[in-house]
Amino acid sequence: AEQINASHILLMYAGSERSSATRGKDEAEKQIGEIAQQLEGGADFAELARAHSDCGSARAGGDLGSFGRGQMVKGFEDAAFALQVGDTSGVVETPFGFHIIRRTGCSPPRRVFAPEFVDDAQVPVPEARVPEPVAGVLGHLW
Repeated sequence: AEQINASHILLMYAGSERSSATRGKDEAEKQIGEIAQQLEGGADFAELARAHSDCGSARAGGDLGSFGRGQMVKGFEDAAFALQVGDTSGVVETPFGFHIIRRTGCSPPRRVFAPEFVDDAQVPVPEARVPEPVAGVLGHLW
């Protein structure tokens, strides 16, 4: 399955899923709009993520690492997969709050070798694993 790499900035609000934020929804929406304007003006995505994002990925400049379809909440996934590498989304609302997403890379689909087509049954098949910093974020967005 196709894997993409993305970063995001998340502003949660009181009442959004898994949120401890005290800001109201209107305030979060206004703030994420201001961040979007800063990005349009050339501001550094990673710096803004570190300064403003309510996600644990903020420490890594918003970097979520790689993920495939079905690993993120649908609205986030649809927006992230629709972007070209290097593109930044507009404001995306999910049950977790307001996001701005930047697609940072793309990984080709992995091949799966059927044993009947492999001469040596000892060929190792890599296990799918999620890097530690990303695991917390994925768990946060599920």
